[in-house]
Amino acid sequence: MVRCANEVAVMLKPVIAGFIALHFQDALVFAAVFSGAAFVWDLYAVKTDGIALMDGYDIGWWWIKWAIGVGVAAGVRWWMRRLWGRLRLLGALDAAARQLVVSFLVFLTLTWYQVTVEDPAESLVEPFAAGALLSWLLAWLVLFVLETIDYYVDERPPSEFSPTSLNVVAAVVIAAIILLDLLAFLGNWILALLMIGALALFAGGGWVFKAVGGAPLSKQRMFY
Repeated sequence: MVRCANEVAVMLKPVIAGFIALHFQDALVFAAVFSGAAFVWDLYAVKTDGIALMDGYDIGWWWIKWAIGVGVAAGVRWWMRRLWGRLRLLGALDAAARQLVVSFLVFLTLTWYQVTVEDPAESLVEPFAAGALLSWLLAWLVLFVLETIDYYVDERPPSEFSPTSLNVVAAVVIAAIILLDLLAFLGNWILALLMIGALALFAGGGWVFKAVGGAPLSKQRMFY
């Protein structure tokens, strides 16, 4: 049976929303617009227990978790040396609008985050956190496409996909948050191990192919 897990079980989805809000946006006004829209989406379009929409206690926790995600994004921006130099109240509207579109594209991959499967046939774990796993795969697919687009439309001559690009860093952070959710709140440690194996295969596979092809280590990158 397919159902939606309760809000406590999917504790870290709002954390990802908060991270997305500040990670991709340099215009604080547009980051606020995205955050409000993401909250409204979860409030009216996403059910927390298969029957009821989010209300009361869940609403307060959503914003607390969102704030944690914003803190994660601030730390990542500081690490990438773009915490204060890039942030603006509004900035260029065309750039802010593009960043808003990117934010929504990534966020919408989380729509089915709380879907779980009870009594799954031949499953290694119950309830099976199919939504979290699907959200990770969809998020990585969207980020891979965005990274590919950035690679080819970059005004500077591109050489390789950068491991410190916005999309690659976002992919790593989102995967880490989902892994933590699988381990700490969804009780799907077997899925977490399978996800770690898939991540290692995805990253290491590219390195192996490049090494076999004779590419130097300095040219071997994740996500390419």
